Amino acid sequence: SALDVAQQEALKSILAGETHPQRRFELDWAITGLEDKINPKQVDVSKLAHYAGSYGERSIKSEDGQLYYRRGENPWALLVPMSERLFRLEAVDYFRLEIIVGADGNPSELVGHYDNGTEDRSQRSSP
Repeated sequence: SALDVAQQEALKSILAGETHPQRRFELDWAITGLEDKINPKQVDVSKLAHYAGSYGERSIKSEDGQLYYRRGENPWALLVPMSERLFRLEAVDYFRLEIIVGADGNPSELVGHYDNGTEDRSQRSSP
């Protein structure tokens, strides 16, 4: 929307003058999220079905050509592709999920990225 574009441009202006590393990270996170809403990535999620599986307490499932994620017993959330291996959750702005793929092309772990700069990792435990 025009509002998202205007907000993104305003954040870019603020970022240009910001020197504090944490604040720059937060601004960049917001800008990237808006970019994804303005220009959604076209990724054939059905080709990514092999990402489905268990990763410790995290799980990914493939259903109706979409990928879904949950941690523990939380409800399943739609994964929206930001690239072929980076996803955001449909209704969550503070978290993104990266799928690490090994040299054999198979997923080996998940990395949860948070808007405060922290991350946590979960090794694949079963397909």
